[in-house]
Amino acid sequence: MNASLKRVYDRSACLVAFVFLLAFLAPAHSAFSQNLKNVPYRDASLPVEKRVDDLLARMTLDEKIGQLHQMPRRALPKNDLSKPALDKLFGGISVGGMSVFDLTPEDLIRHVNAAQDYVKENTQLDIPLLIITETLHGLISPGTTIYPQTIAQGATWDPELIELMAAQIAREGRALGINQSLSPMVTMARDPRWGRVEECFSECPTLVSAMALAYVQGMQGRDYPAKRLADDKLLCMSKVLAAYEIPRAGINLAGSSLGERELRSIYLVPHERLVKEGHVASIMPSYHCIDGVPAHANRWILTDVIRGEWHFDGYIYADWGGVGRNHYFHKVAATWEEAARMAIMAGMDMEAPTGHCYVHLKKLVEDGRIPIEVINTSARRVLRAKFCAGLFDVPVNASPEDIKPNVQTPEHVATARKIAEESIVLLKNDNNLLPLDPAKIKKIALVGPNADQVQFGDYSAVKDNKYGVTVKEGLEAWRSKHPFQITYARGCHWVGSDRSGFDAAVAAARASDVAIVVVGDTSMCIGGGVAGGGDRAMNTLATVGEGYDRTSLTIPGVQEELVAAVQATGKPVVLVLINGRPFAIPRLKQTIPAIVEAFYPGQEGGHAIADVLFGKVNPSGRLPLGIPQSVGHVPCTYDYHPGDIGTYNKRGTP
Repeated sequence: MNASLKRVYDRSACLVAFVFLLAFLAPAHSAFSQNLKNVPYRDASLPVEKRVDDLLARMTLDEKIGQLHQMPRRALPKNDLSKPALDKLFGGISVGGMSVFDLTPEDLIRHVNAAQDYVKENTQLDIPLLIITETLHGLISPGTTIYPQTIAQGATWDPELIELMAAQIAREGRALGINQSLSPMVTMARDPRWGRVEECFSECPTLVSAMALAYVQGMQGRDYPAKRLADDKLLCMSKVLAAYEIPRAGINLAGSSLGERELRSIYLVPHERLVKEGHVASIMPSYHCIDGVPAHANRWILTDVIRGEWHFDGYIYADWGGVGRNHYFHKVAATWEEAARMAIMAGMDMEAPTGHCYVHLKKLVEDGRIPIEVINTSARRVLRAKFCAGLFDVPVNASPEDIKPNVQTPEHVATARKIAEESIVLLKNDNNLLPLDPAKIKKIALVGPNADQVQFGDYSAVKDNKYGVTVKEGLEAWRSKHPFQITYARGCHWVGSDRSGFDAAVAAARASDVAIVVVGDTSMCIGGGVAGGGDRAMNTLATVGEGYDRTSLTIPGVQEELVAAVQATGKPVVLVLINGRPFAIPRLKQTIPAIVEAFYPGQEGGHAIADVLFGKVNPSGRLPLGIPQSVGHVPCTYDYHPGDIGTYNKRGTP
């Protein structure tokens, strides 16, 4: 899913297209004459394929096409779950799924139950919905557990811990009525200019594969699909396919140019492992082009490789607006209709976020431009996932009573903290400045824009301090047992040139025994979360995340100047980086005595960082990607070709 989609598909356009889709597809269901109780597809003792065969034989073309798109919850007014509103949304036909973001657990359950009840009571065949959400490092639902961002997870090098985390996220999601995840992200951090580096486990295909496989095994279970999905598990999605992470100039959505050998030996590796070993339920193609061919129209990848070579039997789900991009973005299709034809003939099964293009499938079939067998095959894949998930056999509704025992449990919070502790990397520690001795320190200067602000990273529901522990709060927890004082001075914002806070930061440092300077990034929340306790302007300051690519890898704004100003006081300085991409800091790495890399450490990050600084926790994290000397040194991955080594001319370089 891409935030820039809003700039092309505004909400009204999506809804107009979707209403047209429903009006076009909806069959007349004045009475439901079929007795569904004893039909074969309702018999849980039958093999899945026989159940799918029976259900497909009962479906109209309209009903089959309905399974090939999803709808966004945002198309439904938040507080209007009346039958007229649901009629307008569904039009009396079941669809492939519904995506849900941003809602509190209580509201999420209300919406999910209303949607599932509607298709049960108002459609002929009572085909349940896939309820879909992002689970990258927790659910996009305020009040659920927020784990460290993916790049921090990669720094643990601990697949067992990631498997535990994924199982806990699945438990929370299933308690809220969710059954399909849009994770894991198995792209690789090969170009730090790219804004989505924070969503990657590593630059290494082997490490990414191991961590992503652990994620899938934790979320889907190790015995899926031999046995139906357990009641506390979610279906997973391997995304995004493929080589999306090396766009030209590091610009999100730009095309990539590479040969088949490189594609197969690096960028397809994690996806293939998730298919063959993890039995991942679904795959999402990327937005971009490989060698000029859009991923959502690339039959070689979507059919020849994934189906023919890997024997993938799940369904392929469009990145949001990806089908339409064949027309308006890549311009390989002259019309929306042609965009739909290209996608489904390439192997694309379900369009998202709506059926904006797939509204044309019925006409394409009737005109003979798409064989009916193609529709049947795609519908079969979606239905098979629903049967394997047990949606026809177990209750799909959720209860508010399930929230407390399953969401933000002490065990989940402890895991979030454990991952944060294991992800922190000690980059430098001259003269054993760390760990600090809280019994000997009298005054600490705490400086920087990330010192008293949570940073969870993209694909979070919130950025409000009440949902996590800041570094300041982590230090204050130690101060309750030790008599040191903390003087906090923000110093500057993440971006901009305002240095008016420098004087207070310098004064705090001069009056201290040690200065802890916490700088780095702030990400846009794809879920629409708000930073700083309701300051919506903070969301305009994003420095990293989806669509936030950079030409420079320096610490944003005047933050590096702030570090230098504090360092000029002569007091010992501990630099803490909270960030979504690696920074090029050639001067700071030479002059700052202690540097700690925390990435985005999740809701318990403040406690974990404080425990590392004071020596309670050993910083056992290891870098999952290289740190370039400058943006001119990109790429700087560990697996370079021997012929890639050379020497830059340094004349004129500051």
